[in-house]
Amino acid sequence: MIRQRLLEKALAQCEDKASAYVMAQKFVKTRLKAPASADFPRLLDSEVRVQYLGACTHEVRGYVDAQNAFGATLRTRYYVKLSNAKDTDRWTAIEVQILDR
Repeated sequence: MIRQRLLEKALAQCEDKASAYVMAQKFVKTRLKAPASADFPRLLDSEVRVQYLGACTHEVRGYVDAQNAFGATLRTRYYVKLSNAKDTDRWTAIEVQILDR
């Protein structure tokens, strides 16, 4: 019974769109000139898409408002494909594309 609950919890985390979105933000921040200035929309924003692909893998499309090297705030669109190591809280970026540069 306990093992079944642990498996259900791991599967729920594996499919969790909110966790995937938060982790995608972290991967995007590593590509920004001023990551501390990053302002991401909420998950429910109409321009944010999180799709579960199966096998603990997600695609995230969205945007971030952040400063460039000159201090100007720009909106940048991104795409992240990431996966969760099953039964853990470790995420791996498979692909990160910054689209509006």
